[in-house]
Amino acid sequence: MDEKHTISVFFVIIKLEGDDMQKVLIIGCPGSGKSTFARKLHEQIDIPLYHLDNLFWNADKTTVSNEVFRNRLDTILQQPSWIIDGNYASTMEWRIQHCDTIFFLDYPTEVCIEGVRSRKGKKRSDIPWIEEEDDEEFLQFIKDFSEKRRPQIIELLQKYSHKDIYIFKSRSDANCYLCSKAYNLIYVDWANYRKPINTCVQNFCRYIPKGGRVLDVGCGNGYPISKYLIDNGYQVTGIDISEKMISEAKRLSGEFSVCDFMEYASDTKFDAIIAFDSLWHIPLELQKEIYNKMYSLLVDGGYCLFTHGIHHSEVSGKMFDQTFYYSSLDIDEVKSCISDFTIIEEFHPYVEETTGDRELLMIIKK
Repeated sequence: MDEKHTISVFFVIIKLEGDDMQKVLIIGCPGSGKSTFARKLHEQIDIPLYHLDNLFWNADKTTVSNEVFRNRLDTILQQPSWIIDGNYASTMEWRIQHCDTIFFLDYPTEVCIEGVRSRKGKKRSDIPWIEEEDDEEFLQFIKDFSEKRRPQIIELLQKYSHKDIYIFKSRSDANCYLCSKAYNLIYVDWANYRKPINTCVQNFCRYIPKGGRVLDVGCGNGYPISKYLIDNGYQVTGIDISEKMISEAKRLSGEFSVCDFMEYASDTKFDAIIAFDSLWHIPLELQKEIYNKMYSLLVDGGYCLFTHGIHHSEVSGKMFDQTFYYSSLDIDEVKSCISDFTIIEEFHPYVEETTGDRELLMIIKK
């Protein structure tokens, strides 16, 4: 493995299944969100989670001896399964030798600094105290990480390239992985759950020219939306972050591929875009970029139907016993983002029998 592998679209270089994932390391610059990612992964795969900071630090900010630390770590490494979050360069290679899977959160320095500052004053499970103020020495460590620490990590990943290695270049990559894995785990339940075609989609079709090109964002297994569009003569392209969902969708006659919407590129312009219950899986920091992306993919006069939330928030929720991440802007922020569009229809809330309640449904025109 070399530097060319540190690309932003994680699923180009790794498998999604993770069926053999039993001993997992999560590494990266402080502030990259290692502990948050570790907790989310722990909820998905139900493997014991350990934070190295809790093994090394006491609540009064003193440390245990290196011998005690290594003994604690060795006890964990001998267990049949674990997730370990943290860097600790002196023991990194030892941990890599014992693991089967490595996640490297390889984010820009400014993202990590913002991550550290955003957690001040918050109680966390990964350290035994609450950070109340900036630590200038710690911030300098983060600023130096890319130059001084990252090359050592890359060297170790190259040395142990036979391991399953996941390199994320952004929070979007990490979120995309977790969502795709969750949807891979529920795809059978999802197929059994999906209801008949949404009335709002049927009504939306009156805006699309006969035989028009439609992009279905978050198409899932293709049912019911892509299937309905194909049956009614539209040219459908579907994208979804779930490999198993797309595998099912490919049984239909449209074009389907595994892709994150924010990474999607096409020379084809679409007459319409449908993003039904998919935009809220995009990280909060990317929410304002969604609508420029839509604009670039539509023909002049093209339409978009999307559902979303109406509050500026990030939450996690359960579906079929799997944890999913959701985020949204408030409705005024959304309207600011779509100022280059014309709002054709707007509902908040939107309620109808096949769809159920949605906080927001909009149809906009380029």
